[in-house]
Amino acid sequence: MVPAQFLGAWVWKPGAGAAVGVLYRTFSAGLRNVDAVAGYSEAIAIAEARLAGLGLEQPLQEGEESGATEDRRFSWQVAVRPYTPPGSNPDQPGGFISPHQLLRATVTVTWNERGSQKRSVELSTIRMLGKYPT
Repeated sequence: MVPAQFLGAWVWKPGAGAAVGVLYRTFSAGLRNVDAVAGYSEAIAIAEARLAGLGLEQPLQEGEESGATEDRRFSWQVAVRPYTPPGSNPDQPGGFISPHQLLRATVTVTWNERGSQKRSVELSTIRMLGKYPT
């Protein structure tokens, strides 16, 4: 009988099929992770661009705005609300009083990964405005 090592470079042994299956699943999972990272990177770039543009074309004010990218892959929503720092209450003695109005702007970007898995990214910033024109 000839030992297996002399039969050639490729000898199929029991258990090799399982190893190939594990490698395939690992490779597939790696590709899905690359897609997810690419989606998150693009969503963060969209959210950062939306935050950077606040108050440039029109004065920043309380409200909501939404839209989608040209390819409709990503949708976004911007919400601007009044902001009071945690632990401060302007109505109580020693509370937070400022000559400026603080607004919190939050951008949420959502998209669908392969299949039906919905993903989202949310970024927020605080902007300071003159409280009231005199």
